Amino acid sequence: CIWTMRNRIMPLFFGLTLLVACGPEASPRAAVELPEPSGVLWLETNEGLAAVELPEGAVRMEVPNAVVGRDFTEIYSTRHGRGTTKLVRWDPETAAVLTGMSIRGAFAPNVAGPGGQVALAEPRSEGATPWLPDGRMRTTVVIGTPDSGTERRYELAGNFEPEAFSTNGRRLYMIEYIPPSEPNRYRVRILNLRTGAV
Repeated sequence: CIWTMRNRIMPLFFGLTLLVACGPEASPRAAVELPEPSGVLWLETNEGLAAVELPEGAVRMEVPNAVVGRDFTEIYSTRHGRGTTKLVRWDPETAAVLTGMSIRGAFAPNVAGPGGQVALAEPRSEGATPWLPDGRMRTTVVIGTPDSGTERRYELAGNFEPEAFSTNGRRLYMIEYIPPSEPNRYRVRILNLRTGAV
């Protein structure tokens, strides 16, 4: 299945338009009866993740270069320096560092999966977006597990971006941008983490 960059955002836009057009009218009475929000709201920012206390709006925690686990019980972040990447697991309640590991090379976290696995790839340029990605002919994907300190490295021909793990953690779903040097469309590919086959 190959989609253009424009096709990637059109279904979302259409769905939001339909929801607004067909949704029930909000009455002033219903708005008054809504409970005041409370708790912590996690936001994805240009720098990483931020936790905002509700209803005050105070920023409780900011974690740069970070992704969150599926159940929000852990946060994973990276920091580069001296030819290595430090991958760290944080406790979102206390902001305490729980575990960490070093990975050779510069990498950014893309997605967290089952068993404490984190998929990382080389960082994109500052202006790159999912709709206007950098061109590259090869991609190195690393699966790091800070709790055990283990890593698996995959050298792939093409321009890939990790998107999600399978529920059993054995496969990695990726976006492949094509053509790799000057992308104008993409398709979804699956990396078998046991064999390394795409």
